[in-house]
Amino acid sequence: MYSNLVYFTNYFKANIHPIIAIYIYIADTSIIVEITNFSADKALLQGED
Repeated sequence: MYSNLVYFTNYFKANIHPIIAIYIYIADTSIIVEITNFSADKALLQGED
């Protein structure tokens, strides 16, 4: 998953306007952060009381 993200990020950097590449990178990072936060929330909900 992570290696794919790096590959695509490098691909976009090489082939697409840099500002668009940065925007895509930020969007990808935001999605990862949200997934991480969601997983953490779920773990807390399922954890000990």
